[in-house]
Amino acid sequence: MSLGMKRAFGFVVMAAALLLAACDAKAPEMDAVAPVAEAPAAGPVKPVDAATEVDCKTAGGEWRPVCRMQQNMCVQTFADAGKTCSGAADCSGRCLADGSPEAGKPVTGKCAVNNDPCGCYQRVEGGVAQATICVD
Repeated sequence: MSLGMKRAFGFVVMAAALLLAACDAKAPEMDAVAPVAEAPAAGPVKPVDAATEVDCKTAGGEWRPVCRMQQNMCVQTFADAGKTCSGAADCSGRCLADGSPEAGKPVTGKCAVNNDPCGCYQRVEGGVAQATICVD
């Protein structure tokens, strides 16, 4: 056996020993009952980040090509679409300005219909219209 093979074999044996030692560690005792976590406050349900068509359809989304590049994405429709909002925290998706108000002016918006990122839109944050952006 060459010196290089002996070193590689020694490395494999050492790695296996470390893995076995880690598996032998005693798990912490579970005698005490953990307190039940409080449910989070009701609020907008954020979209699921579905990376595959199966995950998307399981989450109730539509797997389809979007924007100019026609990249597949999970497009999910929001239950709060059209609800009055003053920022994204009020919505499952974006809070969008109604019409074309001047950027920097106080406005109320409406929650986006879905999470499709394409097209031109004007977000509302903190009750203030942001600059219009267009996404291809």
